[in-house]
Amino acid sequence: MKRFRSQKQRRTRQPQALEDCPREIWEHIFSLACVDGGFTARSLSLVSIYIEDVSQTTRYQCVAIRGLVQLQNFASVLKKSPPSNRHVRHLFISGCPLRGNGNVRPAHSMTSRFRSRLPFRNFESDSDESPYSARIRRAVQSRLDKASDLSLQFNKILGEVIELIGPDSLETLSCIICSMVRLPPLPNLRELTICGDWHETTTSFSFPSLRRLHLLGPYYAESDIQLLIQSAPALTHLRLTGLEESMDLSSYIKSIFGVPSDDSFASSSSPPSRPIHLERLVVQPRNPTRFGCGFAYGCYLNKLHVVRQLLEGHLEGKGVLLQSRVWDMDFDSEIDREKELWVSRMSGGLGCWDESSRVVPDQPIDV
Repeated sequence: MKRFRSQKQRRTRQPQALEDCPREIWEHIFSLACVDGGFTARSLSLVSIYIEDVSQTTRYQCVAIRGLVQLQNFASVLKKSPPSNRHVRHLFISGCPLRGNGNVRPAHSMTSRFRSRLPFRNFESDSDESPYSARIRRAVQSRLDKASDLSLQFNKILGEVIELIGPDSLETLSCIICSMVRLPPLPNLRELTICGDWHETTTSFSFPSLRRLHLLGPYYAESDIQLLIQSAPALTHLRLTGLEESMDLSSYIKSIFGVPSDDSFASSSSPPSRPIHLERLVVQPRNPTRFGCGFAYGCYLNKLHVVRQLLEGHLEGKGVLLQSRVWDMDFDSEIDREKELWVSRMSGGLGCWDESSRVVPDQPIDV
């Protein structure tokens, strides 16, 4: 009996030991642990009543959302939470839901330029396409179309979420496969990744603390990038991934750094209205899954060659070219990859700023 009594006493002492630790220390520990998109925070709420209570202030500091349904649910949770528990520092959001979540009917039917410029699309099936591949292609396109149709509703609720958490709370934001994005002024935002276009009526942004900007996909004109850069006076790092399909990338890079134009680099861009003092420019081509003909392949390869010459010879070591990657037709894999890079940054890693795959001099570019 004495043995069982001592075991019972040990079991009752442990929660007391947790409660003896100052609440502020637990909150600091949880703020360092909850950087994986929400899994750790959800797990902490199941440990004990006391840990659930102590972790409330950091429960939503790092949140990953996929699709309209998850966004609506998150907005509902925030509305029920006191303002002190709505502290979201890092937000990853995708307009396309997870696989199998296809029971949402579109509230709006619209034609979006985002839909027509998706790098993952494959409207024309190959003559030798198997029935399985055709079925997968149609399913992928259906989900992308549905996400595009829901973009107005999605962005309306996203605006409500940002208002609930407070625009000055966000420090990092990743918008992946998002259409018609509207972003309010975010005074404390330090890192921003966008894969998708923004609303055409948006005339100005305000990111006074933004230091790292990553643009992904062929959705941007030079004027769009100009608008973002001008809104971020503290910008030091810029990454351009897969933009070579939609714009003359070499000409725009020259205009950013003030490199004079010549016959080899004909520039159609107007120079920026103010000097841009970038410490690092990272460029990664994202070649399509297939080229229509040998001429298209040659033109694309020539584009990359011109960009490489520019980065290696004119930017005083500030530019780096990464090896090209193929757009993955399974865009869920692309979203998962971007989320992994986002989590890496939250954990103190390099994330999308990893330069281990850089192209060194005299090394061929893989296309």
